Amino acid sequence: MTWLGLALVLLPESFVSAAEGKCASNVVMVDADRIDLAPPTGFVEICSQDAKLCEVLTRGYPPSAETIGYFVTATEWARHKKQKVGFTRYLIAQVSRSTAAKDFPGLKDFIRARQGKLPDHTDLPKTLKSQGQVSLGIVDEAPDSISFGTIMKTRTTEPPERTLVQVALNSALVIGPRVLSLYTFRDFQTAKDVEAAKQLTRNWLQCLRSANPKGG
Repeated sequence: MTWLGLALVLLPESFVSAAEGKCASNVVMVDADRIDLAPPTGFVEICSQDAKLCEVLTRGYPPSAETIGYFVTATEWARHKKQKVGFTRYLIAQVSRSTAAKDFPGLKDFIRARQGKLPDHTDLPKTLKSQGQVSLGIVDEAPDSISFGTIMKTRTTEPPERTLVQVALNSALVIGPRVLSLYTFRDFQTAKDVEAAKQLTRNWLQCLRSANPKGG
C-alpha cells in the first residue's frame, strides 16, 4: 500500500491514546489587546527563548500571518537544545492581519465550499521538497471555529536525505475582534497519529476559549 492509501485508513477515536487535556498559560499582547494562547500542558513557547530559530521556522508564512506563539513539548525542547534535532509535535499560533472576526462567516463558507482544500501559500524551506499531500477535509467545526487538514510528505534535499510525513491541521478561531490561525503538526506513522492530532487540536481550542472567555 502506498503512503497515500495508508493515510486514508482512519481509525475511530477509541483507538487514540489520551492526549493533553489540561491548559497552561502564555499571555501575549496583540496591538493593545491581551490574548492568552493557553497551550495544552506540556508545551513550551520557544520564540521567546530563541528568536533566531523562530525566524528560521516561521519565515515561510505569508506576511498577513503574524506568528505570536510557537510551542513544542518540553521534552523535545530540552533535547533540541542539547542535540539540535527537530520536533515531532508542535503548535503554531498566528493572528490574521487580513481577516477580522466580522469576516469569519465568509471565511467558513469559503472553506466549506472547498471542503477544506485551500491553496497553501507557505513557502517550504529550501532544504525541503514537497512529495505530495492528502486532504483530510474539514475535521471539526463550531460556531467560533473551523478546522481542516492534510497529511503531507516532504523530503530533505541536503544529506542525509530523509522523508518526512506529517499530519498538519489548521484551525481558524475567533478571539474578540480577531481571527487566530492555529496549526497542529504531528509526525505521521499510523492513522492513530491523525486522531491524536485532531484531539490535541480540540483540546487547544477549548483551552483558548476558557482562557479568553470574553474574547481576549
